[in-house]
Amino acid sequence: MTPAFWDKIIKVTNTIGARRPEDLIMVLSAESAFTMSPSATKSYRRPIIGPPNTWEGTSGALGLNTIMPFVGREIGLTPQQWWSLPDMTPEQNLDITEKYFQHILHKYGQGKKGYANVLDLYLANAALATWIKGVKGQLAPNTIIYGPSDTKSNPGLDYNKDGIIDVGDMNAVILSAVYPNTKKYLNEYANYRLVAGLEVSKPYVLAGYHPEGKYVPDDLNKSLNEINGGRAPNPAGAETPGLLQRFDQANPVVKIGTGAALGYGLYRLARLFI
Repeated sequence: MTPAFWDKIIKVTNTIGARRPEDLIMVLSAESAFTMSPSATKSYRRPIIGPPNTWEGTSGALGLNTIMPFVGREIGLTPQQWWSLPDMTPEQNLDITEKYFQHILHKYGQGKKGYANVLDLYLANAALATWIKGVKGQLAPNTIIYGPSDTKSNPGLDYNKDGIIDVGDMNAVILSAVYPNTKKYLNEYANYRLVAGLEVSKPYVLAGYHPEGKYVPDDLNKSLNEINGGRAPNPAGAETPGLLQRFDQANPVVKIGTGAALGYGLYRLARLFI
């Protein structure tokens, strides 16, 4: 990745209120199937030939953080801009990443100031209906993201193999799969910070680059406490009746939180670990 890319990662992190650049790097790495290349999604766009003039007939999840057509429309992209995401540079894609996370925060965040950690960012990008529960302080380890039917299509994300995908599974996949497969980018970013002479603090360095500490994703309990804003979740992770359905009916973009709208990055991640 270029110095301009890492510069923009820092800028976007600050703009969207993310806690650490590494958290954003983790999400973008996973969503691009650990390539950090928007072009990895090119074969999944429809129509195949030529940018469309309308949204009708479009499908796919494109670009560095896998934007789907109805999400692109929601955040103000034209069909042509959305279709061209795989052809844009990673730096240009980060402008869309910034637009997406800002939009989600302002429209659904209910005053939330930013993103607490990598799990918070990942849920906002790939499971929005679940992220909204975190806004309300309702996330628990067994909060369901995908039920039995959708889990059958994505067994690699069912970490404990209980037939559903919940928040605990997602955090376990982040720690056991996303983190190891993203270390090359985390190391590259840490090296960039040192070469650029940027201030190095404990959360931003990796072992081998600075003696003070290293970046490691938060464990599940810490992540949930940060996401819930210190509020206790519902007892035993009880679901809020009708929450997904209410938001889904009112705001089509929330369909990104359902298995039917599973994004390219999440799908490919699931296939990697079957």
